[in-house]
Amino acid sequence: MFKECNRLINPPELPATQLGDSCYGHMFNGCSSLIKAPELSATQLTIESYRYMFSNCISLTRAPNLLAKTLAKQSYQYMFQGCSKLNYIKCLAENKSAQNCL
Repeated sequence: MFKECNRLINPPELPATQLGDSCYGHMFNGCSSLIKAPELSATQLTIESYRYMFSNCISLTRAPNLLAKTLAKQSYQYMFQGCSKLNYIKCLAENKSAQNCL
């Protein structure tokens, strides 16, 4: 939706608590001006829910808390790839057994 939108600074709110397959995948990929990610409310994930969501957001300094307790296949895969200014990510998952979930 906003992939490679280099002028995006303030992302929209993302209040959904249940997600469909790949629904937020690549959403902000390459948004180089994005500093703070929106809060993520989802507690139930499906395949590739957040895959590549913030990858290559080179200005991102604050990650949202990752609230899901059980991860799905590739749900968080590459989510923060290339986000070199991030130094902390809080993941509350208790079950990380899904294939390539992180």
